[in-house]
Amino acid sequence: MVTRIDRVVGERRVPQGTVGRVTKVSGDAVDVTVVGVGVLRYARGELTPRRLGQALFAHRRAEAVRLIATATRWLRGGTPTFEVEEPLRSRLFAIKRGEVALSEVLAEADAMALGLEAARDVSTLPKRPDVARIDAVLRRIGEELARRWVTRVEGPFGKDAPPAPEIVWNE
Repeated sequence: MVTRIDRVVGERRVPQGTVGRVTKVSGDAVDVTVVGVGVLRYARGELTPRRLGQALFAHRRAEAVRLIATATRWLRGGTPTFEVEEPLRSRLFAIKRGEVALSEVLAEADAMALGLEAARDVSTLPKRPDVARIDAVLRRIGEELARRWVTRVEGPFGKDAPPAPEIVWNE
């Protein structure tokens, strides 16, 4: 994280723009470890992500946990269920908000992966997909998309569709 304000610690000034590592999040308070200074507490609005992509990491960790849970339920039940229920829902929001340490999320995902493997071993789902059925569905989808585009019907795949992207050769 990068600080957006100056902070005085003892007789030392920690200037705006100082880079630190988030070590704890509690509500709106964020503890940031700054090398050579120690742990400083900031309000969430007094910090910005060092790189834009870093703000997405917590969301990616939550998404990984959600995918493992969804796959496990699918294997055990035989049908996909994409609605996330409590207590997993609250846990995912806590992960997204950055309230759960990376090490804890990784340990949780590892434990869930064992459950996923166990569910795969006892799953009632067929061992191989019905490729012909999948191909038929994909062809029907493609034909419907083409029909909507050619007839220019209302909607995002017809009249309101964006233009096709320009093909560019990059070497």
